[in-house]
Amino acid sequence: MELRQNTLIGFRLAPATLTDTSLVLVWHRPVSQNIVDKYQMLQNDQVIEILPASHTYCTVTGLSPSLEYNFSLVVSFVNSDEIVREEITVQTKHAKRKMINIAQPAYHVDTSGDQLSTRQVQTAIDDCPKDGIVWVPEWATIKIGAIDLKSDMTLQVDGILVGSEDPKDYQFDLDNSSEYTKYQGKINEDGLILTRYEGWEMYCYRSMINIGYLNPLSRESRVCRNVTILGKGKIVGAGNVVGEKMKAAYANASRYPKYVSDNIPGRRVRGRLVNVIQATNIHFSGVTFEKSPSWTIHLVYSDTITIHGINIDSQGIDNGDGIDPDSCQNVLMFDINFDTGDDCIAIKSGKNPEGNRINIPSKNIEIFDLNMLGGHGLAIGSEQSGGIEDIEVHDCLIQNTDHGIELKANRERGGYIRHVHISHCKIDSFFAREVQYNMDGLSASNPPIIKDLSLLDCEITGARRSTDVMGHPIDSKNKAIEIIGFRGDSDDYYIEQVSLKNVVVKRSIDQIYLNCCKRVLFQNVSVPNKSINLRLGHEIEDLKFT
Repeated sequence: MELRQNTLIGFRLAPATLTDTSLVLVWHRPVSQNIVDKYQMLQNDQVIEILPASHTYCTVTGLSPSLEYNFSLVVSFVNSDEIVREEITVQTKHAKRKMINIAQPAYHVDTSGDQLSTRQVQTAIDDCPKDGIVWVPEWATIKIGAIDLKSDMTLQVDGILVGSEDPKDYQFDLDNSSEYTKYQGKINEDGLILTRYEGWEMYCYRSMINIGYLNPLSRESRVCRNVTILGKGKIVGAGNVVGEKMKAAYANASRYPKYVSDNIPGRRVRGRLVNVIQATNIHFSGVTFEKSPSWTIHLVYSDTITIHGINIDSQGIDNGDGIDPDSCQNVLMFDINFDTGDDCIAIKSGKNPEGNRINIPSKNIEIFDLNMLGGHGLAIGSEQSGGIEDIEVHDCLIQNTDHGIELKANRERGGYIRHVHISHCKIDSFFAREVQYNMDGLSASNPPIIKDLSLLDCEITGARRSTDVMGHPIDSKNKAIEIIGFRGDSDDYYIEQVSLKNVVVKRSIDQIYLNCCKRVLFQNVSVPNKSINLRLGHEIEDLKFT
């Protein structure tokens, strides 16, 4: 038996997941000529779980506070004596000092969900001591407008938090100084807050749950830290009901031109279900998120975030994205189920020209073991003017979506998308291409640069739809792969350095279309009956099939 230490599997503690009684461990598939058979997780030399090859994480519970634990990951391979083993030592945190049950009589919360309880819930949050827990018990349904979480706390939702249908509950009341004086972000004359949406900083309605605030003088500072949302319950917004009311209040396009998106007035003023901004060490787990007014979870100018074990349902929601990391770094997303009204995940970094000027990229993002079973799929862009890089996607099921995995931009954006690596996924399709929407604003001086993309050991089943999840016409049907760069004065803006290795295209009818690209390698790409439906444009350099 060959035993080797292999730091390439990156066995580590998932950021922000360590508590007094639990933690989450993650790792990469090992780089080996052999096929992984299974993983064994050992705690203090005792096996606690055996995991399949596609499962590269382990949640450990039942630990004791303030104790040191040794964890070992042992990897075995099919028809091989090779063994990989890595170890880490972790000390759990001190016990939580206090749990606040917001349903207790002292807070006078209506647990039937009939009456608004925003003020009472916010009081409980304000009362929560450092490292404390604000708890929504499983039998409680509580209606709220916008609330602000703070550093060093956990919101444990085992019941239901439901959002108000009144837009006023997502604005600060400027006649009530006690309501807004604690808020350190910027507020305009309508009680809207400065945030970011579709790539631009602007004043919008508050989100239902807010973590941090935007400081335009110091975007890379961190104003909130060490926040967890977990539990077995639900956070349910008021969806299109409140979203349409928000739009209507700012529907005068000549007065509010910045809120017009794709010719829809007022579209950009809506809040999100959860907004995390200029925050660090954030952890979401277990909760179901439903009926956002627009995007569900929006992460802006933040870092060190782990989101796992949650469910997102935004079917039927206009702009109903699932999770949008926006100029964020060091993000882990895994073990998540999506059924959305738009992109399941959309990685962003600002929009021309503001995104070029702010220049904060999204980078070091790992996505794995996801089920995307509705919506557009996984998107990188189209607001990517600050740059997007070092994205790893593996072991994901992306089926019944409009676009599968789509890297998208338009020539006005500038910026870049680079170092995107996808492996061991089953997807509807793979697109890297220009899109023609959300195109307002001044153009960047140059088109985007998109380079260093790879697909490894993936299965592409082919896009099947002529209309998207919201009923809009799309051009994805019967397409498996599309790589189309940008035309310019030179080939500098072609998509370049693309590798597809060990990729199975399941249907010979599905088209592979290439144009404005260079240094593209197809290695062991298989199609039924070896009948590839390949369409080539006139602007291709260095295309290889092996």
